[in-house]
Amino acid sequence: MLKITLFVFFVSTFLFSQWENAIKYDTTSLRSVVVLNDSSAVVVGTNGAVFKSHNYLKTWQIKSFDLTKNFQKLIKINENKLFLYDNSGNLFHSNTGGDSWELLYNFSLLRIKYLHFRNDLVGLAIITTLTGGNAKIFKTTNSGISWSEFSILPAQSIKEHTSLKFTDDNTGFLTAITLSNTGILYKTINGGITWDSISTFAKPIYDVFFPDSTTGYVSGTGVFKTDNGGAFFYTTMFESSQVRSIKGISKDTLFVLTQNGKVRRTNNGGADWTTPLPSGTLSGNLTDFDISASFNSIIASSYTDSIFYTINGGNSYQNMNFPILNLSFLRAIDDSSCFAIDKQKLIFLSTDRGINWQISRFSSNVSLPNSIISDLFILNDTSFFAVSDKSEFFRSSNLLYGWVRVVNNHLSYVPNTLVFLNGKYGIQGGIRYNQSYFAITTDAGLNWNFNTSIFNNKMIKIQSTTDLTCFLTTDGNIFKSFDSVKTRISITPQGYSNFTNSYFLDSLTGFVLSNHYIFRTTNGGNSWQKYNHPRAVELNSICFFDSLNGFGTNDNGIFHTTNGGLDWVQETQGQNLASSISFSNPDLGWAIMRLGTNPNGKSLIYKRDTGGTTSIFENNNVTPGSFTVFQNYPNPFNPTTRISYNLYEAGFVSVRIHNLLGQEVKFFEKSYK
Repeated sequence: MLKITLFVFFVSTFLFSQWENAIKYDTTSLRSVVVLNDSSAVVVGTNGAVFKSHNYLKTWQIKSFDLTKNFQKLIKINENKLFLYDNSGNLFHSNTGGDSWELLYNFSLLRIKYLHFRNDLVGLAIITTLTGGNAKIFKTTNSGISWSEFSILPAQSIKEHTSLKFTDDNTGFLTAITLSNTGILYKTINGGITWDSISTFAKPIYDVFFPDSTTGYVSGTGVFKTDNGGAFFYTTMFESSQVRSIKGISKDTLFVLTQNGKVRRTNNGGADWTTPLPSGTLSGNLTDFDISASFNSIIASSYTDSIFYTINGGNSYQNMNFPILNLSFLRAIDDSSCFAIDKQKLIFLSTDRGINWQISRFSSNVSLPNSIISDLFILNDTSFFAVSDKSEFFRSSNLLYGWVRVVNNHLSYVPNTLVFLNGKYGIQGGIRYNQSYFAITTDAGLNWNFNTSIFNNKMIKIQSTTDLTCFLTTDGNIFKSFDSVKTRISITPQGYSNFTNSYFLDSLTGFVLSNHYIFRTTNGGNSWQKYNHPRAVELNSICFFDSLNGFGTNDNGIFHTTNGGLDWVQETQGQNLASSISFSNPDLGWAIMRLGTNPNGKSLIYKRDTGGTTSIFENNNVTPGSFTVFQNYPNPFNPTTRISYNLYEAGFVSVRIHNLLGQEVKFFEKSYK
């Protein structure tokens, strides 16, 4: 048996990693929201959706932890302590303002209908069977760690108990809807042990708010008020749409949410009502809303994937949606960061190798409706540029927000690729009347000089490898420029066309995809090698680390090569469409993976993270006269290093890693080679 002993400084625990879903995200129906303060909020929904914003709602962080849960309601104790329950009897809590969550209690085979905490320790929950019957109250006195059955709720002719609120330790109110769709208000004066009906309503009622023992409000087909503890109610506001929720601030100040998407406010106990949310601003079917103590921040969630919010007390509103992902492209930024763009102009960013993600979007007052961001270029930490398919050009000093649209009057131009060589000089390319064009700016995008005179084909990609050297790929030609595309020479592989993508490592090494072949050059396009696509399925994107090692994607998944594209090994299984692959270094790669075969279907961000591995590669194409261990590359002070070896004859091979003290720190393999 041949033993190969290697002395290196750094090792890891595995040879090859697997591609894995890097983002806990699914299409959702948003169900509940809490405002933590003027700048922070948390929103939850079905399919495990948990999102948090902490910067005046500019961006949202994905805090989802279980995509199988359908969350129903958030309860805030304070800015840090939150409770959350789903539709299967699971109660979760967070002591970090929604940043992290733990399962606190499970009501086995039961469902939490409503949850109310009197204080940090004492809480009451309306619990039913999974079909909604046999409503009981369970009580906790240790902040939800344990629960015990406390009382049985009135059940005769009751279809649904809709809310539960307490004004002190003994006095509480319960709203219910009867089988005949009328409303009943119950009251307890012994902490919820027994309940008495104190008022009935001709229509269903949904929520209740008592700021003191005598003044109270009930919502239904309007807002009803009592001044005598519930013995008599009168109408303060009639609403053709049902009023589903009440947020009380004081005896005189409260907000209500209507089913048709209006938030109304009164400052004088219901004598007058205003509409902070202008009519027509919101879509219907709102599910929940919350307000900050200063009233500046108001957020409403909807049964769709949208939230609507204001941070100026209702003077203006914006919306943010969390739709099914339909990603256009992604890019690795550095050794730990990646961003992706969705066709609905969502921007996803991770700066910690995909552990956490932030979301923002180009707002409607920045970009044209229904436009799609076709390319985004990062020059440095404070210079970001983008183009859309509506001939828009954007720039920002922050990737996630602050985008400004620079007016572009050339509406017949449809850009799809963008490069900036410095803060002023940029090049965009695209299609105009089925012909390629490129345009140059020397003032950071304020003005563009358009050129369509030399191309009769579709522009595919512009890529710069130095401040002056650029490559332009059209579907019929490959061009190289040494003066930032002012002049160009053709380096097209002779006799070939139908090019679809390209990737140039530097001014010498590059790869070009066509409908039928993969082309590789190592001399700046003077000559090309031609290879077949893996499994006869055309690659749609490629990314290489050097002239030999790279990855590609196609309709069958993700492939990698270690010999410059001559041979490809598939790394993913199943019929998932893969596209837009990007690596910042050999350790960390990203790709878009579509579930199923629908090119417009749901897509996710997948990553391949070796985390700094020492990988052992075999060279099967050489027959040396003796075994050889080659110099590892790069050197061991990097996060990753590759070690290659050759054997002169077949046999068992053992590979062991030793440190400088001679101690064995890793045993890689013992197998027949």
